[in-house]
Amino acid sequence: GLVKALSKERDLNSAVVDTAGSLILVLDRAGTIIQFNRTCERVTGYAASEVRGKRVWEVFSPSEDVNTVQQMVAKLRSAILPSEYEGDWLAKDGTRRRIAWSNTVLFDDRSSVSYIISTGLDITERTRAESALNETNQTLQALIQASPLSITLLDSKGNVELWNPAAERIFGWTAAEAIGNFMPSVPLEKRSEFQHNIEMALCGQFRNGVEVRRLRKDGSPVDISLWAAVIQGATREQDRVLSVVADVSDRKRAEAALQLSQERLTSFVEANIIGIIFGDVDGGIDEVNDEFLRLVGYSREDLSGNLRWDALTPADYRLLDADRIAEAKAKGACAPYEKAFIHKDGHCVPVLVGYSLLGDDQRQTIAFILDLTERHRLEQALRDKADELSQVNRLKDEFLAVLSHELRTPLNAILGWSQILRKRQIDPVAQGRALETIERSAKLQTQLIDDILDVSKIIRGKLRLQPKPMILTPVIDAAIDSMRPAAAAKCIHLDAQLDPNINEIYGDPDRLQQVVWNLLSNAIKFTPERGRVTVKLSETEDGKPLDTSTFNVQNSDSPRFVEITIIDSGRGIAPDFLPFVFDRFRQADSTTTRAAGGLGLGLAIVRHLVELHGGTVEAASDGIGLGAVFTVKLPILRMRVLAEDLTTSHNPAAVSTASESLSESLHPRSFNSLH
Repeated sequence: GLVKALSKERDLNSAVVDTAGSLILVLDRAGTIIQFNRTCERVTGYAASEVRGKRVWEVFSPSEDVNTVQQMVAKLRSAILPSEYEGDWLAKDGTRRRIAWSNTVLFDDRSSVSYIISTGLDITERTRAESALNETNQTLQALIQASPLSITLLDSKGNVELWNPAAERIFGWTAAEAIGNFMPSVPLEKRSEFQHNIEMALCGQFRNGVEVRRLRKDGSPVDISLWAAVIQGATREQDRVLSVVADVSDRKRAEAALQLSQERLTSFVEANIIGIIFGDVDGGIDEVNDEFLRLVGYSREDLSGNLRWDALTPADYRLLDADRIAEAKAKGACAPYEKAFIHKDGHCVPVLVGYSLLGDDQRQTIAFILDLTERHRLEQALRDKADELSQVNRLKDEFLAVLSHELRTPLNAILGWSQILRKRQIDPVAQGRALETIERSAKLQTQLIDDILDVSKIIRGKLRLQPKPMILTPVIDAAIDSMRPAAAAKCIHLDAQLDPNINEIYGDPDRLQQVVWNLLSNAIKFTPERGRVTVKLSETEDGKPLDTSTFNVQNSDSPRFVEITIIDSGRGIAPDFLPFVFDRFRQADSTTTRAAGGLGLGLAIVRHLVELHGGTVEAASDGIGLGAVFTVKLPILRMRVLAEDLTTSHNPAAVSTASESLSESLHPRSFNSLH
């Protein structure tokens, strides 16, 4: 029973909608037509089946009304009510029908708008009638107000006898209010003066074209220009004064606005926010502000010497200027464009120019000049930074590819030999080779991981030294001993030339051994079989070698250094790669198929560790195939004195203070993180 009742009610509602005399339109929240009654069909010529499912503005709205209808639907979707709208609809035959709409909405159970119901009334004929009536009224009004001037007729006492529509428009009083009364626009305090002027006019002594101020009915002032003429009557008492008044309030306001505009323009020009030129399209300059003079580097004396803007324009921009002048002549102004001016010192200043043409002949110009020097500098800096970031990103990708390859290589060897050892019996010789390979691969992977961790500490500024007084000779001997097997495997002659009289320095033995080990490892890696690697240790003063057996430390104030030199006869370094040899993740060959392994981190770690000790490291090579030389310099005197302070002081507080001072001096310089 309920279903039948609901169906009956729905049929009744549908019948009411279809038979209604007004247009009834049902839209969903997106503006799609759901229901379209018979009146809509009759008015528009469309059948409901033709428009159902389409957006209402797609079918009926003229192009100029599409946005308005879309905005109205958006408001209704947001439940902004009431919403009434009057606009044109395009019928199927292309004619326009004027429809007045009243809209409401239906909400769903979540209080959101689900449907929009619009009821419309076809007011096309009414609108046409109103338009025709309005045109007729305008014609009649034009006839009534044929004269744009206020025309009044006054008797000798100043009472109004004639008051035309222009007077009513200018002053606000109707003819019925004004006729028979003293001139209503004259303020009370001015009436005696006005009466005197009437008497002077009756005597023929009134000066025409006088500008005075009167009052409107609403009390607001009105500026007028006044003329008067005498209309003689049968007697002198019957003489009348014909007053003709022109409302000059608009002109006065325009003059005031013009003056204000001129003052504003003057203030803008003198504010020197941007450069301004008053000139002509032929290149002449009449006047400029100080900002333009600053921009081009000239003085006002130079301007008086017939300075021209076209002479300040580089030849490459002359054609562009001509195109923009043609555009300005066609449109009155040109779109802003970039060009350059030649500074007095000869360099070009990039600018943004926009100008308008002035005067009836459109030959005078006002141009606004914005200096783009700083913007161009920032743009170039951004481009350089983008290139740098792109390069860093490329290096990062290459490093990750190398890292995955290098970490996988020892793992493959370990995994392979481990599977062989587990799955089958092998002879003792093969077993020894397997264990040796597994151990060597594990050590290699440990070294790779240690390098990665060291670089991570460097990047985060967490790498710290544990310095103490030390002699470098044992440190270098230990590094050489650890690398002898690798050198022997390639039949490389490893030569050590270490000065036995080297003085103590203050440093971290483990980290300095890491420096020497990395440099030796690098040299052996890139030296072919039967090559030669030489390690030298000496002292220098201002870059000159010293004979440490006779040199007296106490009698020298010159900077002294311990110098470690590693020379190889290996592959060498290309000149274009030499400046980047100590950069992180940089390798001359960064492919995973390169002959030498490694992550390209060893030399970066070397540089950082050396710099933490206050020293320097340099690389030199005569080119590919000609070997390489790496030189590490570590200062002696400053570190030695501090070391003596620490080792000879019996005061714990003094030792602590000296240690803190040294730690601060050895704090790592910040490294740019890789992004």
